[in-house]
Amino acid sequence: MEIQIHTKKIKPTSEELKKIVEGLCGVKLKDPSRKREIVEARIIYSHILHNMGRMTVSRIGRSLNKNHATILHYLKNFHYIEQNDLALIKYNHCLNAFTQHHPVNFMEFDKVKKLTFSLEKQINVLTLTNNRLKKEKENYEKRNEEFGELYSLIENRVRPHQVKQVTKKLNAYLNGL
Repeated sequence: MEIQIHTKKIKPTSEELKKIVEGLCGVKLKDPSRKREIVEARIIYSHILHNMGRMTVSRIGRSLNKNHATILHYLKNFHYIEQNDLALIKYNHCLNAFTQHHPVNFMEFDKVKKLTFSLEKQINVLTLTNNRLKKEKENYEKRNEEFGELYSLIENRVRPHQVKQVTKKLNAYLNGL
């Protein structure tokens, strides 16, 4: 199975940011819970969208099934996120993933996993091929060292249209030894 990655420039959407935040924070943004990690994830999501000018607070609220006033509260209290090191790290990861526009950032985890295994398999095949070619090169260099004069003589004295004839004569000569 081969997975294609498209490298064209894309403009990430709020849904893609939602996937990034949910993946990096390990929560569901629409979960109605008021657990700290879920609320912090919603604050991160809201702050990124609002500061990038992507959405109004009303639209951000609708995307989270929250009132616009809740989003205003999130934005007002963002400075608490900045004081919490772990939440700030998550915020920076989300922001970087969202702004880098790399297609892998918008892939589902299973697809990234499959892509990783596929690339590891390709690396193994290339490594084996590279090792085989190195061995062939060593053998060629060794043979060239032993028979270099003979190769050079044949290369200089035999024209391309004479190869079959010279091969027959050389074979007959060597069979007679």
